[in-house]
Amino acid sequence: MKNILTLVITFLLFNSIYGQYMTKGTIEELQKKKLLVITDPDEKSMEKLAKDPEALKVFLADNETEHAYLKEAMLKYWTINKDISFVSRDQAKEKMKENKDAYAVMSLVRVRQEYTHNFTGFSDYYYYTSIVIAFPTINKNKVFGNLPSGEVSKASYYAGIRFLENYMQTWLDGSIYQLGSHDNLMKIKEGKLLLNSAFCDKKTNQDIVNELYPYNAVLVEKEEIDKAILEEQDVFYIFKSPVMGMKENVKLHYFVNAKTGKIYAGKDSGEGLDLNAKVLKLYNTIVNKK
Repeated sequence: MKNILTLVITFLLFNSIYGQYMTKGTIEELQKKKLLVITDPDEKSMEKLAKDPEALKVFLADNETEHAYLKEAMLKYWTINKDISFVSRDQAKEKMKENKDAYAVMSLVRVRQEYTHNFTGFSDYYYYTSIVIAFPTINKNKVFGNLPSGEVSKASYYAGIRFLENYMQTWLDGSIYQLGSHDNLMKIKEGKLLLNSAFCDKKTNQDIVNELYPYNAVLVEKEEIDKAILEEQDVFYIFKSPVMGMKENVKLHYFVNAKTGKIYAGKDSGEGLDLNAKVLKLYNTIVNKK
């Protein structure tokens, strides 16, 4: 079986799926908190890997890299909390003892995800890392976020944290209701859309893309999308991710501008993460509001 480490921050603040959790009040409550970001490895994963030294070694190396990416992205883009500290789990516990009402806690959790291959029908699994933000003193206010699916990279953290930041800001300023507006859709159509060729099924190529999504969309390697995100180029890419804690067939598909991080339109869909005819038709439907 494959053991693919992919990064997903699943934030329980998405509009249609998580409407009961996502409110302006919830985000305003988070803003009041000092945010403690745990830098220690996920405890449950450590316990499970204790009998496999090699796997544990890889996990710890991945954890160190992920936390470095997370810290860099948080310091660059996160404005929801004015006070952010990167601390060990023990340090966080000590601070919570002093005044638990003052803090929210962010931590990385490793999750095993089952899936079925599109072409073979065989079951397999991969691991992804979820970021959990918990409000210890508020009932049910444990929230999650997500990064785009794919191999863990600095760009994936930049994209995910920026997506999360921008999505919450849309609730704070009321622009959440403008997602998918006529002006937004026109800008998507007029702009350049980068599509990750790694997600293509066997039948999908540039000709299929041109036929089913008749705008300026180009199949490129993931490295080109990563470069656009890191260099903040004025192009669009699709933020796509499975949704943690929901039915396996629920996926996020959002059009994001790499320069501004702004979310222009999107949909929580049953379509998978592959790039195929159905998904291209979904994108055409989104930008044409069909």
